[in-house]
Amino acid sequence: MRTFKEIKQDYRFTPDDERRLAGLRPVIDEHAEEILSTVSLWFKGTKGAAQFFTDETLQKHVFESQKDWFLLLFSGKYDNAYYDRLIKIGMAHMRRNVDVHYLHRMANIIKNSCTGVLSKTDDSREEMISNIVSVGKIIDISLNVITTAYIQEEMRIY
Repeated sequence: MRTFKEIKQDYRFTPDDERRLAGLRPVIDEHAEEILSTVSLWFKGTKGAAQFFTDETLQKHVFESQKDWFLLLFSGKYDNAYYDRLIKIGMAHMRRNVDVHYLHRMANIIKNSCTGVLSKTDDSREEMISNIVSVGKIIDISLNVITTAYIQEEMRIY
């Protein structure tokens, strides 16, 4: 697996992106329930995804974990601890036989929802676009690491 530094460089993820994402935290906190309820509704309405939520306790745990990950996107701190956490997420999803498609779809829903929220702020057009690009980068970087860890764990087990 590539180092986290290499991955961030490949995405042109800069200290400006880090500052921008940390600065978006108040806006995201304000809309987190709205964004995450969109994900939840999709999961519950998707036959393949809904099969993982037959147990109420598991459902609650998964949705809390999703919220933790989502808010971590806007922490402004993207270090080796962040990287390790993403790897653990990928490995856990593989061990629970969660189809990687659902991870990609969830990331897409979150990216689209964040774009919708950020497009309604009072920021200048240039700043709004920069914010949306930074959100896209961190979601894509996270998904890249999670998916790579998922595949590596799958290969290790098989």
